[in-house]
Amino acid sequence: MIHPVRIAHRGASGDGLAPENTLAALESSIQMGVDVLEIDVRGSKDGGVVVIHDAMMDRTTNTTGSVSELTLEEIRQADAGSWAGPSFKDQRVPLLEEVLDLARHRVLVLVEIKGDYIGERTLQIIDDLNATSYVVLQSFSAETVRRVKALNPAIPTALLVGKLPASPSRVRARRMVSEVLEVGA
Repeated sequence: MIHPVRIAHRGASGDGLAPENTLAALESSIQMGVDVLEIDVRGSKDGGVVVIHDAMMDRTTNTTGSVSELTLEEIRQADAGSWAGPSFKDQRVPLLEEVLDLARHRVLVLVEIKGDYIGERTLQIIDDLNATSYVVLQSFSAETVRRVKALNPAIPTALLVGKLPASPSRVRARRMVSEVLEVGA
């Protein structure tokens, strides 16, 4: 029998819940009984790995600008919660390390790598925290998946393929499947 897997996409976020990809949203989803936390990671200007979906800070924080052009300190000073309500005013953009610590011995973490240049740093953090056993890495970039798979084949990977056209051709479908198989995802 196949059992459903409950995945919290960006944590327990949305109307009336916590702000997405924050520790409050992730802890809340664990308390709700999910099996997997799905998060997005991006790199700061100075090599930090932070948990945020968008390339720009504007939508989910009180700070403007590109994540990759801000230092870790600038990102960590941003308020990532007030937009969801006053009770979340102290939420910050989490570090990957914080999420992995939160999840340890509790749930799996499905990490989407946004941006090719942070795959190696993401792997280093996972290694440093002994988190290999409860992490799956995924990306829309086949090259990122190839690189992380080559650097640490013990970590499961997935290649995200995006939306199919309304009527995908057999050739396009075969090409997509071939790419997934070729990268080992």
